[in-house]
Amino acid sequence: MDNTYLKTAFQNWMRRQKKSDGAPYKSNTINAYTTALKNATAKLNLQNVVETDLFNITSSSAFNEVYSIITSASNFHEVDVAAGNKAYSNALVLYQRFLKEQEEPSCWIFQGNPKLYDVVGAVKDLYHLTWAVNQSPKQIKKGDKVYIWVSGSNAGIVAAGTILNDPEIKQPDLNDPYNRSDELNKEPYLGVDIEIERKLIHSMVERTTLLADERTKRMEILTFPGATNFRVSKEEDEVIESLISSTYERIPASTTPAPTLANDKKRYWLFSPGQGSSKWDEFYDKGIMGISWDKLGDLKQYPSKESMKLKMKEIYGEEYSYINAGHLTWQFANELKIDDVIIVKKGLNKIIGRGFVTSQYIFDDSRDEYKHIRKVRWTHKGEWDHEGQVVLKTLTDITPYTDYYKKLENMFIETTGEELITEDEKASKYERYTSEEFLSEVYMNEKNTTLLETFC
Repeated sequence: MDNTYLKTAFQNWMRRQKKSDGAPYKSNTINAYTTALKNATAKLNLQNVVETDLFNITSSSAFNEVYSIITSASNFHEVDVAAGNKAYSNALVLYQRFLKEQEEPSCWIFQGNPKLYDVVGAVKDLYHLTWAVNQSPKQIKKGDKVYIWVSGSNAGIVAAGTILNDPEIKQPDLNDPYNRSDELNKEPYLGVDIEIERKLIHSMVERTTLLADERTKRMEILTFPGATNFRVSKEEDEVIESLISSTYERIPASTTPAPTLANDKKRYWLFSPGQGSSKWDEFYDKGIMGISWDKLGDLKQYPSKESMKLKMKEIYGEEYSYINAGHLTWQFANELKIDDVIIVKKGLNKIIGRGFVTSQYIFDDSRDEYKHIRKVRWTHKGEWDHEGQVVLKTLTDITPYTDYYKKLENMFIETTGEELITEDEKASKYERYTSEEFLSEVYMNEKNTTLLETFC
């Protein structure tokens, strides 16, 4: 963990913790603890503590030494009171626990897409695999436990093993016989080597089983599966191990969190404002959001997604399917609604804004480009770290994933200090969200190994 700054990792860890009463920590509490760990130590004027921004301390042994000095300072109580609600002393205890957990072996699920890579074939034939690390590269480490997950209609865990090295740059194997995609890993990528210790191809831990258990129904891979690498909690790991060892005793889920699509309440969307977010400043200043495909003209003239795709083939060429492009233009013109929440992304790891849709679809032919627009009341502009990789699509409906959009919304509380999510904003009417719809929502570049293409 050398040369690592752990502020974001600590905040993400805090969001997964529960207080003694079982309630999660609110974002304003996480913000207060973060500020205390970053700034409060300097107010103690300690000569023998060189590093006052405690997020630069990355080992539990080093922190324990500093902790003893800090809590022995003559004005420690005064500084703790000034931080409010013992934010400083509480944060110190939690950061101590956080560092200890970081050094202990963690457990992960690594997901593979059988359309891109023959996961089952590789697990069957090999005892060592190399896997891409697209999320949590600072937390995944040598010695961690890992489950291999194959996505698709019969998704589940097909192997278990141990990570043999910290994430490092890997060279692509252009002759990999299990590769099913021409575009997969042609460039160097961040990855780890895995030793397969248990092959579960004929005794798979099925996704449906995990969804139906109260202890595992909200696993990261189930609540928002659009990624490659997922954390597994100790309790979730214990359930998985009991399934593997045939000692499993089910605790029925109170409500199965099957992905659903809201009908009559506000929806939440991830949005990319132009290539490389190049249009963000203009969109923010003018109070709009927009997409290209200008040669299509007014999108309201098209009665269906299929008619849009046919016109794209006519204008832009027959060689592409335009599945995702047609989905984008249809959603932008017909499915976005007034009061829907827009969360703006930049690249693969940044969130840069938030706002509310305030108009119906408009085709503004007076614009030079990005003529398809909606008016938006932007409420936030800045830069926030996104844990893991953001999906690549221009527009993605994330409403079915309540935990995920709440997590994104709560990041903005650190700026405003106001709660953005309230109980009365929850969607109340739903219809089933199919795997085909999910596929079109989370399409990701095949250059990223084992990324999700089908609903897991």
